[in-house]
Amino acid sequence: MKSLGEYKIRSKVYNRIVETLYEYPTVKSDEFITKQGSSCLSGELNSFLQLFLKKTNNVFSFENLDKKLSELEIKKLSSFHRAFLGIGGYYDIDKHQIKVTHPIEENIYHELFHAFTSFRISDDVYGSGFFFYNKGKSIGYMFNEGYTDYLTTKYFDNAVFYRKEANIAQKVELIVGKDEMEKMYSSNNLVRLTSFLSSFSSFDDTVKFLMLMDKFSIRGCVTYEELGIINDVSNYLVDIYINYLTTMYKNGFIEMPELIDRLEEFKMHFSDYIFENEFDTYSYEKSSDYVDITHKLTKKYAQKVLDRSTSVFV
Repeated sequence: MKSLGEYKIRSKVYNRIVETLYEYPTVKSDEFITKQGSSCLSGELNSFLQLFLKKTNNVFSFENLDKKLSELEIKKLSSFHRAFLGIGGYYDIDKHQIKVTHPIEENIYHELFHAFTSFRISDDVYGSGFFFYNKGKSIGYMFNEGYTDYLTTKYFDNAVFYRKEANIAQKVELIVGKDEMEKMYSSNNLVRLTSFLSSFSSFDDTVKFLMLMDKFSIRGCVTYEELGIINDVSNYLVDIYINYLTTMYKNGFIEMPELIDRLEEFKMHFSDYIFENEFDTYSYEKSSDYVDITHKLTKKYAQKVLDRSTSVFV
């Protein structure tokens, strides 16, 4: 396995992404909607929208919700479009419009999350959730797709399309915590997320982590290269989580039993979503990479981290 520090990135791309993170810490305004949209949806489409609002209302604080809601358009696509696009739907930020194919219930909730977390600061700066685009450079696209898919699975029992990405996004949520992660997502606060992860690793590695995910292709199977990235990123996240939990333990916020329970939960969900069938999952969990990474998720290893960090202050 490679550490994230071993990955080489182009300095110009990195600098533009860092500029994005520092320049737009939170989204304060949302001016991209300039038309009078149609809030008069058909009964079928409106029922999906109302269910989405009902299930998310007490959980997420979407920015400018009333304006986005009143001007949102949702249109159906034919099965021909589904076959042509290869996806079940998409969200057009310029038109504030969702286009979705049948079966609608399998596709619309993912796009509604995109619609209500989208923002545009200027023609060159826009995004959605944890995704930012700034003058030709972007960060967080695949991570955002993965977390959005994970949310649609959790709240609406949809099948996962972005399997690799959902796996990693779930790992991050286990580290950050459900409530805090959902709050960051709905308020477009990628800066807060990167700051949290950087507190237990490094800023460079955190940015590389997000950039590496954008190398993933949109496909159901996992290529050899992608599996390598999954392993490297997962190893990075495990190290962050152990550092975070041992810090919490040293400062008296959690006891050792809770620390161990959290590590066991992380291991239990370690391989979620990555593969389409149980055989591939079983084979992966017998691999040396899986064993090498998950051996850290034990009390014995956490104790080593504790002993090592304590000795620094002696």
